[in-house]
Amino acid sequence: SWGTTAEPDGNVVECFEPSPAFGESPTLFAGTAAGLWRSDDGGQSWNAVDGLPAANVVDIALAPAFPDDPTLSVIAGSSEVYRSTDGGGTWEIVVPVQPSIDPGVLAIAPDFELDRMWVGTVGGSVLLSDDRGESWVQVTPQLGPGQPLEEPVQDILPLSANEVLAIASDHAVLCSSNGG
Repeated sequence: SWGTTAEPDGNVVECFEPSPAFGESPTLFAGTAAGLWRSDDGGQSWNAVDGLPAANVVDIALAPAFPDDPTLSVIAGSSEVYRSTDGGGTWEIVVPVQPSIDPGVLAIAPDFELDRMWVGTVGGSVLLSDDRGESWVQVTPQLGPGQPLEEPVQDILPLSANEVLAIASDHAVLCSSNGG
């Protein structure tokens, strides 16, 4: 059966992410047009996460060891990627707005192995960071020789630090065995 939980201050939820330790600590994050919200009781009540310098949160990624490693990243504002290493108390931009890059989805390697993160873009490219978002390289998926992906990346699913799946809006599922 299904029931409802409280909405974060009446805002429409665009995305949400449960803590990897949800069974022990029922923390949820929800992204809305008004910003980022946190619930520590499984969604029964919500508090705004103050300090994020942008609203319109469209994706959230938590460190696999959250809450022991309180790192979280969000795509917000005009498609900037922000990172907090203190559970949302302070934020820094790790991927600023760039005309050629329009982030749409975030993913973090299981166990933050190799400190690896990915950002999928609306233009079909994937950005890869091996230092928790300090620097990024573009690793555009290929549909075949000389055929770069040009469809928006809808989701990224890391199976390990090296094995990662990307799903494009044309329903193509792409896989990499070297992290991208």
